[in-house]
Amino acid sequence: ENIWVLFQGSVYLDWKRGTIMKTFMLGWEFPPFISGGLGTACYGLTKAMDRLGIQITFVLPKTSDISFGSDVKMLSAEGHIKTEEVSEFKNVSFCEIASHLRPYVACGTYEACQKEKKSSHIRLWHSGRTEQLENYGWYMYEQIIHYAAKAAEIASVEDFDVIHAHDWMTYLAGIAVAEVSNKPLLVHVHSTEFDRSGEHINQMIYGIEWQGMDTAIKVIAVSNYTRNIIIHRYGIQSEKVEVVYNGVEHNSGVPLHTLPGKTEKIVLFLGRIT
Repeated sequence: ENIWVLFQGSVYLDWKRGTIMKTFMLGWEFPPFISGGLGTACYGLTKAMDRLGIQITFVLPKTSDISFGSDVKMLSAEGHIKTEEVSEFKNVSFCEIASHLRPYVACGTYEACQKEKKSSHIRLWHSGRTEQLENYGWYMYEQIIHYAAKAAEIASVEDFDVIHAHDWMTYLAGIAVAEVSNKPLLVHVHSTEFDRSGEHINQMIYGIEWQGMDTAIKVIAVSNYTRNIIIHRYGIQSEKVEVVYNGVEHNSGVPLHTLPGKTEKIVLFLGRIT
């Protein structure tokens, strides 16, 4: 029996029941090296999918060093494929790409890391006005393009059913992989440019976010709040956007903190500091 995923009357995913689902996942951070909640969310999602027997090829920047336990295959995108046994996952392959993707680093920091300005003529998977790139940091955009090109190169020799891209830095890679593989793209929106910048958004990032959401067959939002932003600020069709809440990791052996005395005032903060 085949399971079909439909969008606007077209078949985007034809998966045979009883066979192993294979996912090509794109992210920019993973424990133990993380700078935000996305890495933690990716870890929990990957672990849950691994337990279900779903095979995952996870493409990451090389700076996100992975060090776990047995049965995880480490792949290098720098030429030859190397295999290294690490732990925890049984159905996950991590592919490393030499790319510096850091969404929370200031633009000036990216430029300072650049020893010389390169004149790149890459136009693949890109639409938009180039004058905006100078304001944000051309080096950073080059890294995103490099990541996309390498991800497409890896995808050309991998076998998978669906592409899963996490947040804006991986959306161009997701589009590139979809083009070379003709596989359906899902984009996972953990935050939007409006969450990070308020009303003073970076138009280049906004454009990449829109392009990824528009190209994807489904958009995964982490909350109804995020879903509403996607629909009303990006103009994405409501039937295309699904909410999948982040789960809670129940860690064992976490020491209990001593509760403060009753005379002390306690402030509980639940929110985001950007």
